[in-house]
Amino acid sequence: MRLEDGGFDIVVANILYDPLLALTDTLGRALVPGGKLCLTGLRSEQIPAIQSAYWEHFQNFQSRQLSGGWCLITAIQKRTKSSIAEKRF
Repeated sequence: MRLEDGGFDIVVANILYDPLLALTDTLGRALVPGGKLCLTGLRSEQIPAIQSAYWEHFQNFQSRQLSGGWCLITAIQKRTKSSIAEKRF
């Protein structure tokens, strides 16, 4: 299965800010509708920009402070099954 096939229930990405911004569309297509995204490798001041970048694909953003000044963001895929089919054809 390719990452872009939209078949994953959960995706966890523990990488830094710039790569997470570059992967916005790829991670947005990787999850099934209602799938959960977990992003780490971020600082608290980067959270608003990440949420803004991922807003097209995700909803219900939550953030949490972790040790060492790092943060975790979680969100739920908001795409419907019909929009997945439209993108494939």
